[in-house]
Amino acid sequence: MQFTIALPETIDLAIIGAGPHALTLTTHLLQKRQSIRGKFSIFDPSGRWMSRWKQQFAALEIPHLRSPAVHHPDPNPFALRKFAESRPNELFPPYDLPGTQLFEDFCQDVIRVWQLQEQVIPLAVKSIEPLPHHLRPRFRLCLQDGQEVIARRVVLATSSAQIQIPDWVNQIQTAYPQDRLSHSQTIDLRKLQLMGKKVLIVGGRLDEWTFGIRCYFSRCDDSADDAAAVSRKVI
Repeated sequence: MQFTIALPETIDLAIIGAGPHALTLTTHLLQKRQSIRGKFSIFDPSGRWMSRWKQQFAALEIPHLRSPAVHHPDPNPFALRKFAESRPNELFPPYDLPGTQLFEDFCQDVIRVWQLQEQVIPLAVKSIEPLPHHLRPRFRLCLQDGQEVIARRVVLATSSAQIQIPDWVNQIQTAYPQDRLSHSQTIDLRKLQLMGKKVLIVGGRLDEWTFGIRCYFSRCDDSADDAAAVSRKVI
């Protein structure tokens, strides 16, 4: 039995996505304008903050972030360093790059401090329709359960969810195991045995670069700390 989530008919702001960018936007808005609390809604089908971020970092076994400790969702730029005072070994040189678990724990603390635990609505936004008006233009959001919400403003805080596959993939005529040709978003290194195997990586974005580093150390059977050190040298 499915229950309909009660939603307001109109809101000031709709935030689509519940990752680090959405969390950062939310905390900064609340810092600058406390009166906006209760007037915005955050939509993500998972119903949880940071769910996709956690899944992708775990699947690619990423040991730490690539941005220094001043870049995080809290408005106070030094909040992460303060949080990490009892965990100094989880800030990696040369620029205090926060470890993955440290950053995740910090974000959960930010969510608690700003009282955002129950703010993510577990519904996907299926379409957005502009509603032109000479004085009060709006947007109509159509949700996966059939409900509609009218929003004054909309922020898309989502990463690219659509997987881009090159045209030449569909032109391969010889049969091959489907798990041997994969997109970086569908790979889970925790389930792969790459020792002694050759891996061809097509593309040079962050996902592909990270995957390449992890593949190298999966073949060499070295530690995550070594991988972190080499990744810094590569940069």
